[in-house]
Amino acid sequence: MRRWIPVLVILMLVPILMGSSCNQIVRDEVAYKAELELTSQMALQSAASLKKLIALVCVCENNKFTTKDCEKAADTALVIEARMPWHKAMSLFNAGITKERPPKDPPVIPAIETLCPAPAPPAAPPAAPAPEPAPEAVPATEAPATDGGE
Repeated sequence: MRRWIPVLVILMLVPILMGSSCNQIVRDEVAYKAELELTSQMALQSAASLKKLIALVCVCENNKFTTKDCEKAADTALVIEARMPWHKAMSLFNAGITKERPPKDPPVIPAIETLCPAPAPPAAPPAAPAPEPAPEAVPATEAPATDGGE
């Protein structure tokens, strides 16, 4: 039994030493930047599309969305718009690709009510029908010539 103790210690130390010996991440910088740019653009385009959908479908009463789905959609769109550029910059910094560190705290997310569609203006009363145009005046013409006989 005592012969197994050194073997067990070695077996426990090998994974620890193997996992902690590498101090850097090995990744192609160009590929990482391209993946990060693609992800960022897809997220921002999705947020823009989601905002258009909210404007078309969602309804607000007293500056609050009437459905939970609209609230969730608004929150998602605002989080992506506010934070995606910060996350992209932080990812580049954490990967050691840029030396410029973004602010420690991420940007503040606007309130979801900022996406409430503006209430439709009250409908204007129907316009009065336009008056019919007056008949055109017929210019006076000369009386037809008579041949003198009745």
